[in-house]
Amino acid sequence: MTSQTKHYIELSDIAGIRIECGGCHASISLPISDNLKTHGIKVCPYCNEPWAQLIQGANLEQRFKDFAHTLEDLKNSLKIIREHDKDYKALVALELTPEALPSVRASGGKD
Repeated sequence: MTSQTKHYIELSDIAGIRIECGGCHASISLPISDNLKTHGIKVCPYCNEPWAQLIQGANLEQRFKDFAHTLEDLKNSLKIIREHDKDYKALVALELTPEALPSVRASGGKD
């Protein structure tokens, strides 16, 4: 018999976006909000490696803002639906990959 455990995170549990530098491993966390402040994420604040400012002028800042806005909009919409329709029973959550869990990363997936 095979057993599988799945892990989910409710949208209301998502508090921020964390960015870690692949070079020096410095990190910052930005709190999720409709007006996410991204002006400081073009480069790592410690070693100046590019984060949001990419080659050929591409920039991820707006993508981060769009993600935060969409997440907040979805959370607010679900809240309004639940307030006005007491029969609404759907729960929305994101599924995590097994590799995202600390115990799997620490053991390399082997127990």
